[in-house]
Amino acid sequence: MYNKGNFNSSLWNAPSRISSLLGSSEDIIFNGYGLQNAGIITSEVLVEKVPTRDFDTTKIPNDHGRIINKDFFDVKTITLRGMIYKGTKALYETLVDEFKKELSPQNKNLDIKRADGNYRRFVVTATTINVKREKHSDISSSPFEVVFQCLTPFGQSIGTTSGLFTPAVLSFSENIYNSGTAEAKPIWIMIVTSATAITDFTVTNDTTDEAIKVTNAIVASDVIIVDGKEKTITLNGTELDYNGSFPKLVAGSNSYTILFGGTAIAYSLTHKYTPFFL
Repeated sequence: MYNKGNFNSSLWNAPSRISSLLGSSEDIIFNGYGLQNAGIITSEVLVEKVPTRDFDTTKIPNDHGRIINKDFFDVKTITLRGMIYKGTKALYETLVDEFKKELSPQNKNLDIKRADGNYRRFVVTATTINVKREKHSDISSSPFEVVFQCLTPFGQSIGTTSGLFTPAVLSFSENIYNSGTAEAKPIWIMIVTSATAITDFTVTNDTTDEAIKVTNAIVASDVIIVDGKEKTITLNGTELDYNGSFPKLVAGSNSYTILFGGTAIAYSLTHKYTPFFL
């Protein structure tokens, strides 16, 4: 059995050809540079480790233990391992130089393709670029290891999720389902079609009780943007003062309410967010 067929002619005794392991698919891309192709063969992608966590705690008076005041995810690390291969020594050395150069920029997008065909994006900097050319036999191929650090510790979808509505009431409530596994920072865009004696507005996430309020006259044709990502509220492009804190979206279902103070209002409303993932 072991002296014929696949065992003798291909799997065991045939010469190994690293170039036949993988064709060009570019399932892993850093700043536009492919890391999964016939020359750069990434075989390990260590990306699922949750970011390190930072707790701000206070000792419980006259009792055991501590309580958590604040809880933050800190830094995520992604490691790629594989082989660099070219048909000749000269081509290999050119590719190694290119590999190091292309991975050197800071805070660039690392896009990794998932099983559903969509890419998940991480903003990263390579802290380790190690081409392990340690043996004389490493003439046209060698292993590599690249360690990326994500100072923004979450992966994210490349696209946004949004909803469009046309409220004609002072108090409007709707749901947003955050499909990510980490909190997201929503944006609300309101284009006013008509308004009567509007003096203020409040945006509240009823699920978390986070709310932000602006006191300002609102009239027809005004464009209001409540941007939780940039932490700004603008009226026709001019930043406004506010009270409270920007509502965030917890993973899963969130109910929010937009409340205007005044007599009557009608407007088009877009809510949108980018899903983030641990």
